[in-house]
Amino acid sequence: NSLNTNLPFIHLTEYGVRCLEEDALLLHDPDGYLKRLQQRVGQPLDEVILTYIRESLLTFLAGHYLAATVMLGVASGRCLDLLTHAYLNAISDKGRKEAFEKKVIQAGRSIKLRFDALQSELLALTLPVKLKDALDIQLTGIFTLIRYSRNDAGHPIGRMVDRDAAHGNLLAFPGYCQRIYELIDHFQSNSV
Repeated sequence: NSLNTNLPFIHLTEYGVRCLEEDALLLHDPDGYLKRLQQRVGQPLDEVILTYIRESLLTFLAGHYLAATVMLGVASGRCLDLLTHAYLNAISDKGRKEAFEKKVIQAGRSIKLRFDALQSELLALTLPVKLKDALDIQLTGIFTLIRYSRNDAGHPIGRMVDRDAAHGNLLAFPGYCQRIYELIDHFQSNSV
């Protein structure tokens, strides 16, 4: 305001003050969100995931919630693909490996069938408690992000998404992504 020459020239809303005090994850700061996501995962993220999360954040900020959800679904699908690949490489028994690979190939482009094949395998494993705890909920969560705007074959269904749903999905993604990367690390270090 040119009539107000006294400091401060800007004012924070109550929400803005709370975010600064809590050092919270903000969707309105895409670079900060991506930085915190990388920190939470603890390693460099796959470039495809980063690209689509960045697009999801930018389209969210522009008010395009369906597009933000679709982009988040693509990033989530990439997480699922990376986990599937890591698990497949960790299977030491040739017969089990071939059987799982066959399920993945038969699933083709159906994200639901690929997810179902992976989930049934992972839930049957003996994993460290940290990884096993709430695994079914975490896996279902990542799959929900993928499926929210797509059908079983992975094609968009045009479901409308409101701001709150898109916001919630973006806030939930870092936890899902962290769990996926923890599982990937486990499978890269351990045979199953």
